[in-house]
Amino acid sequence: MRFTVDEIIAGWLNVTFDMGSDVFCILATDVWKTDSARQLIKACSDALSGDGSFYAVLDNEPGAWAVEINGSGLFKIYLSKEDLKGAFDKDRCEEAFAAQTDLKQLAAEIYGAFKPYSEGESRREYENEWMPFPDDEFNELGRKLGVI
Repeated sequence: MRFTVDEIIAGWLNVTFDMGSDVFCILATDVWKTDSARQLIKACSDALSGDGSFYAVLDNEPGAWAVEINGSGLFKIYLSKEDLKGAFDKDRCEEAFAAQTDLKQLAAEIYGAFKPYSEGESRREYENEWMPFPDDEFNELGRKLGVI
């Protein structure tokens, strides 16, 4: 699985999950003050060190996407036609994709995609266009991956 951050501009975060035959390009907004990037990095980090499922909500206007990352490597993408406003609610979502994945590889993809935004001019652009960079969550993920 490949994960990319395609664009961050004017309160929008555009990411892609590419599973080969299935590709999800997801656009998230900060209109509800949901830090989808922080949630995604944290869910991945938490899944690396725990059993159970961890979620990230990527709010849209209207509706939302949600990602579930399980410590066993189960990866799911959900779609909600309703606004979730940052809080995952399985009853308001329908499953759009599910597969087993190499959790460490997914974590490395997510870490690598956000790495350029962790410093310098790219960080300033990230913070101007989105929200403060999630240093604590990003560094914790890096430690779990053994890259920092």
